[in-house]
Amino acid sequence: MVTVEMVRDWLLAYLNGEIDRAVLVEWAREVKLGGQVLSEDAEIVGPALARIGVAGKSGYDLTWHDCFDLLEELGYMARVIAEPIEIEEKYEEDGEENESDESDESDE
Repeated sequence: MVTVEMVRDWLLAYLNGEIDRAVLVEWAREVKLGGQVLSEDAEIVGPALARIGVAGKSGYDLTWHDCFDLLEELGYMARVIAEPIEIEEKYEEDGEENESDESDESDE
């Protein structure tokens, strides 16, 4: 059964780039059509799933503002944080190895 928390988690996964919009929309449509919503959450979850499910139809898009509004309707306040991108040391090591591999091939 789908709960408010599950819808929150799917929206956050979309906002954080862990899933794309098509995956979120398809999930919402399947849940809505299947009637898999927890009855005590139905008044909140049902309309949220409907809004997500219409994304891509009739020119309706799913913007960040839409997602923030949906999260608020679900009882959550969205916050955005930015974290530095970590460049792995392995990348630098691989780059050095690749350069030496290329020079070995040219010697042959």
